[in-house]
Amino acid sequence: MSEPGLRCHEDHRRRDVRRSERTNGIDFVEVEQNGEECELHLHLLRSLPPAGEPPLFSEENVRIEGGTRIRDVRAAGFRPVPAPDPARDDVVVVRLTKPGDQSRYTVRLVDAEGHPLRDVDPRYRSAGFHFVAGTPTDVDCLPTAGSARPPAATPELSYLAKDYGSFRQLLLDRLATTLPGWRERHSPDLYLALVEVLAYEADRLSYAQDAVSTEAYLDTARLRTSVRRHVRLVDHAMHEGCNARTWVCLTAQGDPVVSTDALSFVTRPKGVAPGQVVLLPRDLDRVARGSYEVFEPLLPAGPAAVTPGDVVDPDRLRYRLLHDDDPRTDYIRSTLTEADRRLLDREDLDDEDLPGLVGTLADRLGQLLRAPGFLVRTQEAAREALERYGALTALTGARLAAGNREQLEHLFPEELGGPMRLRLHEAHNAISCYTWGLLDCCLPAGATTATLQDGWDAESSRRDLRHLRPGDVLVFEEVLGPRTGVAADADPAHRHAVRLTDVQPGWDRLREVPVVEVRWDPADALPFPLVLSAPGPPPECAPLTDVTVVRGNVVLADHGRTIRQPGPVELRHGGRSTVAVPFPARYAVVPADDVELCCTREGTVAERPVRGPAYEPVLDRGPVVFREPLSDGVPAGAALRQDPRRAVPALAVYGPVSWPRPGQDLVERPPDPTMTWPVTLRYERWEARRDLLGSGPADRHVVVEPDDDGAAHLRFGDGQFGARPEPGARMLLSYRSGGGLAGNVGHGAIAHVVLRGEISGGAITGVSNPLPAHGGTDPEPVDEVRLLAPHAFRTRLERAVVAEDYAAIVLRDFADSVQRAVATVAVEAAPAERAGGRRGAARKATAGAMPTVVTVRVDPLGTSADAPALCSRVAEHLERYRRIGHTVRVEPPRYVPLDLTVEVGPLPGHQPGALRTALLDRLSNRVLPDGTRGFFHPDALTFGQPVAISALLGVVHAVPGIAWGRITHLARRTADEPDGAAPQPELPEGDVLAMAETEIARLDDDPDLPENGSLTIHVEVAP
Repeated sequence: MSEPGLRCHEDHRRRDVRRSERTNGIDFVEVEQNGEECELHLHLLRSLPPAGEPPLFSEENVRIEGGTRIRDVRAAGFRPVPAPDPARDDVVVVRLTKPGDQSRYTVRLVDAEGHPLRDVDPRYRSAGFHFVAGTPTDVDCLPTAGSARPPAATPELSYLAKDYGSFRQLLLDRLATTLPGWRERHSPDLYLALVEVLAYEADRLSYAQDAVSTEAYLDTARLRTSVRRHVRLVDHAMHEGCNARTWVCLTAQGDPVVSTDALSFVTRPKGVAPGQVVLLPRDLDRVARGSYEVFEPLLPAGPAAVTPGDVVDPDRLRYRLLHDDDPRTDYIRSTLTEADRRLLDREDLDDEDLPGLVGTLADRLGQLLRAPGFLVRTQEAAREALERYGALTALTGARLAAGNREQLEHLFPEELGGPMRLRLHEAHNAISCYTWGLLDCCLPAGATTATLQDGWDAESSRRDLRHLRPGDVLVFEEVLGPRTGVAADADPAHRHAVRLTDVQPGWDRLREVPVVEVRWDPADALPFPLVLSAPGPPPECAPLTDVTVVRGNVVLADHGRTIRQPGPVELRHGGRSTVAVPFPARYAVVPADDVELCCTREGTVAERPVRGPAYEPVLDRGPVVFREPLSDGVPAGAALRQDPRRAVPALAVYGPVSWPRPGQDLVERPPDPTMTWPVTLRYERWEARRDLLGSGPADRHVVVEPDDDGAAHLRFGDGQFGARPEPGARMLLSYRSGGGLAGNVGHGAIAHVVLRGEISGGAITGVSNPLPAHGGTDPEPVDEVRLLAPHAFRTRLERAVVAEDYAAIVLRDFADSVQRAVATVAVEAAPAERAGGRRGAARKATAGAMPTVVTVRVDPLGTSADAPALCSRVAEHLERYRRIGHTVRVEPPRYVPLDLTVEVGPLPGHQPGALRTALLDRLSNRVLPDGTRGFFHPDALTFGQPVAISALLGVVHAVPGIAWGRITHLARRTADEPDGAAPQPELPEGDVLAMAETEIARLDDDPDLPENGSLTIHVEVAP
């Protein structure tokens, strides 16, 4: 092989030399070294001349050149080695005088004068070699093949191309270099079509790159979905708005019963007669959708329960419980106590005993919901439970309660009402308040009780209001002007909804009038006085009655309409039904996973599933309603208040289930009667969540993400964070559309009922919302989110570190029930230390090892009585915020009873008794008839607030008719003092009675409870 210098892609000369008759040359060289002996093996291109002919070369013709340190390497021996195989070339072994160094050497075949040999090809008369060729190295020993062709010139490319036009020109410039012969630029040309397709795709990819870089940062993100996910990382919950709620009053004829699914309420649509109260769905087909708003009944989202309002016919229910021959009623009878049996066996029950009977029945049936033995009393029920839940051991918690509730409704269809059945009563349309024959009466502000006038049902000889139950909602409405008696003069702001907590039938024996005493939650106390009766206008001056009436048949409705098209499907579970629809056609089927071929072993091919495209359907109709879940039995006012950040989408997805797993919550699709073999299909509910960060691989959760146009995108799990939908499944969807500020309609805006089903037992003749809708909120603006989100973690406490943090969390999360809270931190001594032991003394210097107790004291709103239920809720809530090592205790305040003595002098012409009464009111702990609070009202004083004599004198002098006044005694009330104790001063030092940080002043002036403070008033009358 020749020396480096000329490099070519093809070596045809080697082939020609091999084919020649005489010419030979060196193909390659091998070095063989054994200690100090070294040999060169010269592999030739052809065989050596046969014996008898002159040799090709001899020892004198071999010359070794090169080397760095060792340059005198010479040939010391020469030995031809013919190849044993004629197909292989001969080898000449040249023994050297000594080995060389690590540099490159060259062996040459020359004559004595150094000229090339005659029969040796000039191209292959020499070859390079190394004496250390066998040394391991990472460098490839093969020489790099060079190219005889010069490199082509690089075309100029514009890196500023970002759109279709610039990409098209870039491709044309490239093709002008690579295809100089192509000059066609007409549209039908194939090359031009290909260029335009590639330019279009490049434009799309360029936009995608720009979109990714734009949406990657909160400051530059434009899409609502991107902003929502960014702020979630800093614990800011971006809300999607909230729908409005209102109380709807229905006017009934008879006692109609209707399903809540078949009922909705609408405002006045254009083109519909105002007097047409009940509409059918087809009546709205010709009306523009944007000309009216839709409201639907709202049901509690809590677990199944039996309330007194569910007991429709207590007498018949009592009879069936005592006499029915059914395994389920036998089981119920076995759970009754002796007191329950005596109550049910009584034959002399009258209307006054009805609340007790209803309460007992509801309580016993409610306890039955948690009994596992009731659901499987019959073989049919046990078989259905096994088919639905996969195993009877899965019947626990909410599943057991829902199953038992469904069995109760099947067992008592007429006696027990269901959550989906709305029962109206004509006697509840307008109820009069009973004034006991008195005139000019009113319900004062802060009232929590009233007396309703009852009547008699001529057909059944029963009370008209016998169906009134605790938990029902009533609306007090001023229907006449208190001064004129004209309906147009009634104040529309004087309307208030209350939820009843107690209903007690009574009797006015003097007038022989049946009455009902009702009481409602203190949270629903009247915010203003309501006139019940008043003297009429002159000249008749006839007394005005029923100035304020009470509306029953009240339904809580929220804004939004259920999507029922196309192809509505009814799903049932636990006595409730849901209307679901298929997904839009392009998302009707969950896409299957892709399949790729792989080799399991030689000659065997198998299919391997590969993760297919993500299933992220987009809903056709929007926006989706977001609302805060409604708890059962909350006060009427609290039912209307919603926090948009706690609102969840009114949406659920249902996936088909071929065979239930134990513990699944399934809903059933009733069989189609038109099918040859009707089959009940079962579906599993996928619940909507704000995100999937806390979802496991088996959790059926879905995220609803509205975009900037209001269209809802559904995002399912990936198998790690949330379960993946089953490929090929046809899922169903239940959701509502609406919400936002559009739902905040005024009072009286709802004027029609849309009936989609049958109504039995009567009719609906009127509908109205006496109170305006409240709570409708639009989605949070993106610009506002960018402004607030980076600082959200600084403004909302998520961990309590110091005492002030505990108090702040209580005030933030219990603003509707706590006026103020204080917290103190103390290190609790160990038991041995308290006993004076040596171990306790040793630990005194290391207080950090002792338990730290945080005592939180709460001042409840509206009362000074102990609130153990409130303290328990606060303590449970603080567990998630407390610091490690802190033990949290929640206690009521330390109330300090006071003794107060006031002396006043009346002005001439004022009665001492009237002044005394006025002073008792102003210094009381009550809410006064004019809506103001007494000085010692529980909400007027709080922790650490001192009682100043100047403030008391200000209240005293504000009473008309007081000439002068002074405080003669103000001190803490103490127990009987022992003999010899120093008496307390009459007045505090500095005329201010101080309170500690955890103390609240209290003065109830209750003669039966003098330990809660006393008030003494002396009115000095001039002789």
